[in-house]
Amino acid sequence: MKMEGLSLHRYHSEQILSLVFTIFMSCLAPSSAACPGIFECGNQTFEYPFGPKSSGCGDPALQLDCDHQLNMTSINISGYQYYLLEHSGHRKEGHVNHMRIVDRNMWGDACNPSTSNRTMEFWSSPQFRISDKYTNTSLWGECAEEIKDYMPTEAYALECNKSWYYSDSNLGTYCKSLVHLPVKNVDKTNLQSLQRIKHGFKIKWSISKGCEHCESNKELCIYDTSNSTKLSCKSWSPGKSRNYLSI
Repeated sequence: MKMEGLSLHRYHSEQILSLVFTIFMSCLAPSSAACPGIFECGNQTFEYPFGPKSSGCGDPALQLDCDHQLNMTSINISGYQYYLLEHSGHRKEGHVNHMRIVDRNMWGDACNPSTSNRTMEFWSSPQFRISDKYTNTSLWGECAEEIKDYMPTEAYALECNKSWYYSDSNLGTYCKSLVHLPVKNVDKTNLQSLQRIKHGFKIKWSISKGCEHCESNKELCIYDTSNSTKLSCKSWSPGKSRNYLSI
């Protein structure tokens, strides 16, 4: 009888532990209501594999921060914050996904190239690659008064921040800071082409390998909000509302 009592006690203990574990895991995974298939962020509309920041839904590298006050959308890429100005959406296999981004420190009146030193080579990862027809541009800052001797034929002041200059020449003798940025179709005789810097640039994007595996199985990619490197695949269907994915 005593052994039967111990077995029954062990059985109940295992059942309780199993229930606690199930509840714990369900707390880690996002609920269906937390996974919008289509959602508004800033002044744009997005869909999976994009997801609201810290939602646990979608590709962890495509999480969006929605600034409702400024009506802007931000995305963190390799530790740097960018405004996402436009995007192509997620197209089917064989098509290229694009987004146009700008460093938050180069947007509007900010225009501070010193914090935006990321060349074309920076955009060479499997998930984020710079679009075609871009080239590296050199900007010089913290320049001495002598820099004006090069203007306007060899040095061009940026319209958004006239303490920074574009030049093909080496201005290291007169300037302390050098920043490289990708710019499309630079025309050295056309100053307006240089002002495109603050309008951002296009990059090609794709889903991460982990989420790619989910999609190949027609499943939804979700992640642990306490550790975004822990990905999971969940079967999904459009659900009753087109605005949510049912997990």
